[in-house]
Amino acid sequence: MRLVLSFVSVAAIVITAACNRAEEVPAPPAEQAATNSAGETAPRVVQQLSAAEAPEARHESFEEFGRATRAVNRELKGSSPSMEQIRRRAAYLHEQAQRLPGWFPQGSGPDAAPRSRAKQEIWSDPQGFARAQQAFRAATRDFDAVARGGNLEAVRREYSDLQSTCKGCHDRYRGPGRH
Repeated sequence: MRLVLSFVSVAAIVITAACNRAEEVPAPPAEQAATNSAGETAPRVVQQLSAAEAPEARHESFEEFGRATRAVNRELKGSSPSMEQIRRRAAYLHEQAQRLPGWFPQGSGPDAAPRSRAKQEIWSDPQGFARAQQAFRAATRDFDAVARGGNLEAVRREYSDLQSTCKGCHDRYRGPGRH
């Protein structure tokens, strides 16, 4: 019982701290990440969400993606971009993109979650959606690698490519805003 109470207390503290950092992107959880020989961080396991929890969980995850990409965009448009901020967010985007395959289980589409922006094409065109996810994961990997290199012009080009990949998936697999 004490263990459960301790866990709940720690979770409440973590959640409260996270809520107080609106634009800050959280670091990847240590227990879910592994570092390869090149020093790149990648998740050990892709968590498969249940159909009931997937719509809200993926919505929250995509909100975090949006905050991270807006932060990169602000840096790139600023007079003195912080490569450290860009690197941190690029690593976050790449790490989170690896989890995408578990966010769209069968039964979590628009019939089950009418407010979801996920279009039925995700499940009716699984090969196409898998290719779109793969392209996104590759784009985040490339953006992360270029950001670690520190060449601002290369970062700008790669970020533009990443945005194109996002748009390609959104055009086909994401519906209008939530109501």
